[in-house]
Amino acid sequence: MKVILIHADWCPICQATRKLWSELRKEHRFDYEEVNLTSPEGMEYVKKYALHSVPATLIDDRVAFFGLPEREKAKQAVT
Repeated sequence: MKVILIHADWCPICQATRKLWSELRKEHRFDYEEVNLTSPEGMEYVKKYALHSVPATLIDDRVAFFGLPEREKAKQAVT
């Protein structure tokens, strides 16, 4: 399973979401990548998935969450 978090440095909700995924990685095994929205790779994700807000969490090549997911829902998504 691969989780990709599209985030922005200026976004406080993104920081909270990064922390959530970091904590979940300590409890569960999954591949994880953080991609800055303004990077070339980030812009490709924006175009490919028509992302309209950050943070956006992709799980196995599909948009799973916008914003800060509830911890239990995020946990269920990776178990």
